[in-house]
Amino acid sequence: MGRWIALFACCAQLLVSLAANAQEIEGREVAEVRIEGNQHVPTESILLVMETKPGRPFSIARLEQDLHAIDDMGFFAKEPVALPMLTPEGRIIVVVRVFENPVVKDIQFQGNTAIPADRLRALMRTQVGSVLNIRTLQRDLQRLQDFYLDSGYVAQIGAPDIRPDGTVVVPVQELKVVSVKVDLGQKPKTKEKVVWREINLRPGQLFNRRTVEEDRRRLFMLDIFEEVNVEPREATDPKTGEPGVEVVYRIKEKRTGLANAGLGYSSRNEIVGFVAVQDTNFRGTGQHLRLMVEFFDRKGFDFYYYRPWVDSKRTGVAVNIFDRSFFREPTAAIALTGGGTLDENVLFSEDRRGLRLSARRPKGDYLWNELKLRLERVRFTQHQIVNGEIEQGPKSDQGWVSGIAFSRLWDTRDFPFDPSHGTYLEGELELAPQLLGGSRTFAKLTLDWRRYVPKGRTTVLATRLLLGTSVGALPVFENFFVGGAETLRGYTIDRFVGRHMIVLNAELRRRFRRELQGVLFVDIGDAFGGPNSLDLKDGTPSPRTSPRLKIGYGVGVRFITPFGPLRFDFGFGEEGHRTHFSVGAAF
Repeated sequence: MGRWIALFACCAQLLVSLAANAQEIEGREVAEVRIEGNQHVPTESILLVMETKPGRPFSIARLEQDLHAIDDMGFFAKEPVALPMLTPEGRIIVVVRVFENPVVKDIQFQGNTAIPADRLRALMRTQVGSVLNIRTLQRDLQRLQDFYLDSGYVAQIGAPDIRPDGTVVVPVQELKVVSVKVDLGQKPKTKEKVVWREINLRPGQLFNRRTVEEDRRRLFMLDIFEEVNVEPREATDPKTGEPGVEVVYRIKEKRTGLANAGLGYSSRNEIVGFVAVQDTNFRGTGQHLRLMVEFFDRKGFDFYYYRPWVDSKRTGVAVNIFDRSFFREPTAAIALTGGGTLDENVLFSEDRRGLRLSARRPKGDYLWNELKLRLERVRFTQHQIVNGEIEQGPKSDQGWVSGIAFSRLWDTRDFPFDPSHGTYLEGELELAPQLLGGSRTFAKLTLDWRRYVPKGRTTVLATRLLLGTSVGALPVFENFFVGGAETLRGYTIDRFVGRHMIVLNAELRRRFRRELQGVLFVDIGDAFGGPNSLDLKDGTPSPRTSPRLKIGYGVGVRFITPFGPLRFDFGFGEEGHRTHFSVGAAF
């Protein structure tokens, strides 16, 4: 070793001399190129990157470029040195001395807790048993940094410690949350505990972007905030002095209370009046309260109350007490009465009075289980319009419904009330035996699947598949109804009736402004099966036992308001065209 040190010390002096006498060796023929010091890197690989080769004219400038090229291979601890020697024949022998990196014996990590060492090691191209390549190791460090970011964490990958025995130690500093703050603005209505119970991020935890996004999503699902912005900032832990992250949740409340009243005169010679009040953030607690009362010729009420977080497991309970009535479209009326011809003067009213209870509990961030109970007194009545007056006809069906239902919901939508990506899947099974007090025994099974795919920054493709089936002595008023703004546009409300249902919706939604969207839609669906499923073609009903899918298509516009979207759709179907207006998102 001492001989080599002395030799290359002389080489350095000789290179200075050669530089002074460059004209003496410059351009002479290269007789041989020798590589010294390599034990694992093949000589052929080193020679391959060199431009100095036997038979070519010698160039000091080219040789310097060759030394840089050898160093750029990444296998060497420091830049190689070269000694050009002049032979008695006047030719040049070039001797290149390289200094190899050690063979990698082990790869270790210090400071990683979020991601196991085996997972990090698997991301690296640097392998145990091979000569350490500095260039490959640098790319590995960047790959580790990117993987931490993709996993939602913020980490600093430090300079590795390369030990003489071939052990590579990579330091990892995972940044922790130093503090978490909530900013509700001035004079907020919402109590801070309503926000804090939805936030899982706490000081001392590793900062994770996915945790923050889930917190933000849960806050949006409360339907009481207009904006939820999360601001992570660089900070220093006051206890340890280490770098960390401060997270601020800046929240803008939206208007949640509403009170209105109305009085009108319908085309059916009815005087209709109502008073309605609602608040989705009752007393700033996140509770929902709604009360609507109808009076004069159409009387009824609807009371709804929902309370989240009744226990530490985030269980929410709801109570709905109601006495309400509405009219079905003439086509559905004839189908439900089981005969006759299509007559626009035929009406069909549905009166429901009862109680509904529900309790839902999450299982993780995306899965919900819900139990529902209902007890209702239902009456279907046929009517006839004579000289503009409504005359009551025979009762078609009536009775009690007492059922228990279990549903499971999988929801990954980013913003449930106007999603841009994610999936929604809900299945529900309802059992309504006479044992619970109902007039008949039946069961219903429904499936609701929705998918949202972004197509650029302002466009979303939304699809929904809605399936339903039933068994047992199904009352007329428990049939599935298809038609109208919520299911099959381009057709009248409740146009198709049956024991089974299939509906497929597709919408291409384009956002022009924050409060304005345009929509192109296609709907396919039908309700069929059972004694009340009739084909009303040419005004003469005939039984329908199998699906005959109908198609509707058209355009629509959405106005986004604090109380949900206002929807206007103009649809075309096989029976003409229809204009639909509705409030709230269909899916």
